[in-house]
Amino acid sequence: MTNRNIGQIRIGKSGPIVIGGGNEPQQSLEVQQSQISENNFKEEDLMSKNSTSKDKHKHFKKKIIRSISKTDKFNLLVEDNKESGKSWCEGLVGDWWWGMTEEEARMRLIEIEKAFETNSKKLAITSIVRNEERNGYLKKFLNCCHNLEKIHKDIIYIFIEGDSSDNTFGVLKNWLTPKKNYILKKVDRKHRPFAKDRNPRRTIYFAELRNMLIDLALSIPEVSEILMIDANYGWKGDLISSLRETDTDIAAPLVVNHKHHDGKYLFYDTWAFRKDGRQFSQFYPYVKGLDSESFNLDSVGGGYLIKRRVLEQGVRYKGEKDCEHVGFCTMAKDMGFNIKINPKIYIKKGGHEE
Repeated sequence: MTNRNIGQIRIGKSGPIVIGGGNEPQQSLEVQQSQISENNFKEEDLMSKNSTSKDKHKHFKKKIIRSISKTDKFNLLVEDNKESGKSWCEGLVGDWWWGMTEEEARMRLIEIEKAFETNSKKLAITSIVRNEERNGYLKKFLNCCHNLEKIHKDIIYIFIEGDSSDNTFGVLKNWLTPKKNYILKKVDRKHRPFAKDRNPRRTIYFAELRNMLIDLALSIPEVSEILMIDANYGWKGDLISSLRETDTDIAAPLVVNHKHHDGKYLFYDTWAFRKDGRQFSQFYPYVKGLDSESFNLDSVGGGYLIKRRVLEQGVRYKGEKDCEHVGFCTMAKDMGFNIKINPKIYIKKGGHEE
């Protein structure tokens, strides 16, 4: 079995992001940086046995200062200034603190950091992808993602590809390479393509890969929402904002196929979508009570937006007894989370009409 991570992460002010190759456990950049600082400190400690404990502590603080917050840096600087008999503001860069007391300057830094934390929330678009290049679905899917980037500047892509017989992996790699933040993971199991049936081998396999996507997304602290979606769907407009309007823990659109002779779309993922214990119908209106307002469901599939808090509580995919989406949604509902559909929007198998 081949199991390797391929990708690039360019980090500006963002937190630790886990990525790497091979099967060895990877460490975050901050953890690595902290360990380097500790090792450097230990080496210099051995070389400077005549130094006082206080000197060593101050030197160690300076070694690790790059991996801590602005407020912590401020506190260390002020502490050193006071120990040296200097003014508390000695060495502060810029003039932002002029006219402030020490405590006012500290509170200002805390406010700035809180504002940054609020604005640094990111959306992870996650997908398991196989053999979607030759049929043209992948190109349409990636075009839809590109259009979202024009509206949302905080997207991280997390894709798992495996066992494709076409150039799916190559297309993904070429498309992702110029991006700022992404993870592309290859998992080859030498499985033949699964039949479109309800064999538990298929749903267990999909559950495993989707749980890998969850773990990768949760390894990025800034990710606040996860769009779990298959790469054979397309959509019109701003799918993300429309799902956010639903204001729930798990929000889904309609998932449709081609149009029927009556001009209405046929519903696609009838196995996963359920309300009051009953599966959706293929034919419009799909389920009793469908209208223009969002309403609660038992389970959804195809593509849906998940709040981070759902995954942090341990909700995961299960495919042993049912569709893996149903296993996920059942666990979420049992833990008190809400699942809703917004019937005003849809994603379409094979991409939307041009």
